[in-house]
Amino acid sequence: RYLGKISYSIYMVHILVSLVFAIIAEKIFPIIFGQNWNENQFGGDLWLIPYILLVLFISHFSYKYVEVVGRKAIMASSFSKIKQRWLCYVGLASKV
Repeated sequence: RYLGKISYSIYMVHILVSLVFAIIAEKIFPIIFGQNWNENQFGGDLWLIPYILLVLFISHFSYKYVEVVGRKAIMASSFSKIKQRWLCYVGLASKV
């Protein structure tokens, strides 16, 4: 259920985390562990566990501090006031 709540944050965050992990796997791991660090593809499988955990961790905070706050701000704003101001601006309504 919680993963469903934060699914949009997961979607938005996973590509950034993927890019960072790919850069680390391509540039840094060969320096630390040698050129054949992922010769049998097992290293990439182990790399998936911290990837998923980091995506979920960042997505939690993205949901809490971006999505929820943004949703509250949008719901608190009065779209009727915005519409009225726009109509006054284009000359279709009198100023209030």
